[in-house]
Amino acid sequence: MAEAVAALSLAANVLQVTDFGIRFVSTAWNIWRSGPESIEAFAALQALSQDLKSVSVQLQTGQNAVQTDHLAASDKGIFEAARECSNAAQEILDRLDKLGLQSTPARKRDAARASFKLLWKSDDIKALQARFEGIRNQLTLNLAASLRGYAMQSLELQDNILQQLSKIQADNDDRKTQKDELPKKRKGFGSTVVGYLAFRRDQSESAALEADLRDALLGAVYGRKPPALDTVDDMESKLNVTSDRSCALRTQLLSSLYYDEMGDRVGTVSEAHDSTFRWIFDEPGQDRPWTDLGKWLQSDDQLYWITGKAGSGKSTLMKFISQPRTQGQASDEPAEARCLQHLRRWSDGQPLTVASFYFWAAGTKLQTSKAGLYRTLLCQILEEHTDVIPLVFPERWEALCLFNEDPKALAEDELQHSLTRALLLLAKTTKICLFVDGLDEFDGDHGNLIELLTRIIDGTSIKICVASRPWVVFEEALKNKPSLRLEDFTFNDIKEYVTSRFHGDSNFEQLWRREFEFADRLVERVVRKAAGVFLWVNLVVSSLLNGMKHGDRVSDLQRRLDSLPPDLEDLYERILDNLDPFYFEHAAQYFSLMGACQEPPSALLFSLADEDKPNFSFSSKPRSGGTRTCWKAKSM
Repeated sequence: MAEAVAALSLAANVLQVTDFGIRFVSTAWNIWRSGPESIEAFAALQALSQDLKSVSVQLQTGQNAVQTDHLAASDKGIFEAARECSNAAQEILDRLDKLGLQSTPARKRDAARASFKLLWKSDDIKALQARFEGIRNQLTLNLAASLRGYAMQSLELQDNILQQLSKIQADNDDRKTQKDELPKKRKGFGSTVVGYLAFRRDQSESAALEADLRDALLGAVYGRKPPALDTVDDMESKLNVTSDRSCALRTQLLSSLYYDEMGDRVGTVSEAHDSTFRWIFDEPGQDRPWTDLGKWLQSDDQLYWITGKAGSGKSTLMKFISQPRTQGQASDEPAEARCLQHLRRWSDGQPLTVASFYFWAAGTKLQTSKAGLYRTLLCQILEEHTDVIPLVFPERWEALCLFNEDPKALAEDELQHSLTRALLLLAKTTKICLFVDGLDEFDGDHGNLIELLTRIIDGTSIKICVASRPWVVFEEALKNKPSLRLEDFTFNDIKEYVTSRFHGDSNFEQLWRREFEFADRLVERVVRKAAGVFLWVNLVVSSLLNGMKHGDRVSDLQRRLDSLPPDLEDLYERILDNLDPFYFEHAAQYFSLMGACQEPPSALLFSLADEDKPNFSFSSKPRSGGTRTCWKAKSM
């Protein structure tokens, strides 16, 4: 403990000397510049030489007090930085002594300045600047290593170190800081030490130096090469903090992964209608074979592909399989995901983790990107396994433990590295199954996305179930994987849905009582024309029920159904074409607004667009950094 305190005290002396050394470089350069201000700079140099001499003596005294034989390796680095700093300061003082600064009267400063320029060359000043910057960098790296080493010691030893530093500070502080104040703060061992190292009588100067030093140490923490993915380097997990603080820091790190729209997409996916999709866990029939999903979930096979046309219900099926049952399900069914009963047979008693992500083309940037995929999966996985957080984010965990802050933004490459690390670590003891929906809604290279997902499962026992439209890029990459084409198996589900919607409407019931044969044929025709596309059915049933509400005759309903295009995109086009021309201009404004926005526009922005004379214009020009602006205010 005594050696640690001596090393940190020595580091504080080094910071003081380098501070004065850097000021000397700045002042010397001002003297070298031509102009009347050089006289004032030379006067400042006289005062600076006295301060430099004083702190150099303190540094030398601190060096003499250190027992180098008992220092840790990182603390020896601090001692080496102190020796180099002491040598640099002494060289400055030796040169300044030759000028006789202390005996130079004000009237002869101009001559002394000329002598200074003869004694100091511009290259000397530049070399001195580089030398002091190198000392600061060396000190920062060794301080970061020392702080990590101290933080791995017991909490009692950490408190003892902080108590001693507090006492030293109080002995030299007119404000008399209480000696037990620092440990009580529990703000991070590193933060407290930095406060001691940056201590100055001038509070503003001390705060600035503390901020600079903290930033430099955080840079050293993040500058370390992270442990290899195939190794378990638990050094960061051994950083000693109280259990309550450890829990709070893990929560803080998890909250940095969270984003507001994380659960939006799965929340907007329709719940499967009663009695639909239950066939997914049955054995395949002979007439329409598919790869048995239930058996796949129980097997060691790793990748399953659900494909189907747009609107065929892929997302609804993925939600049906992977998400817990909501309230309103049969009371005898447990509130858990349906896939779990099958996955438990695969896990065979091992812990089981299920996580999912839904790409969404209509959502925000994170909902269409790899960054959103990484954040969402990491959040879900680490919420269940908070114990591995220090191993998954070693640099961030160290920054939090030492400084109580994590200022570095989460970059996509770090998120990918961390997700890969989490999966590799957990796969050794835990069975993991991932569900990723909407691969076709990813805003990027789809081939690259497939490669990413296949790399995740390569060399592990992790399972992934994916869903997408049957695009060529997916068919070529996944054609030999277990799969099913959804529209081939949803005839009965769609019939159940249509029957339920129709018979739940009083107008249809009246029609059925009058024209029951036509009503039954209408159900059958809707189901067959749907060709397995749930979304088409939903729109068409709503259209037919609307006609019944307005008293359409049987022949009218027949024409209405015949006139609706069987293709979903054609149906959307038909809906747009049927807009009242009176609203075309306003609808075009709304579409322009949506096209110009990188993120979905807010309700407030839509309300502004609904004004008779909105005070903004639409623009799709990119801002700096690549994001697009939604609107641009007009000058009033």
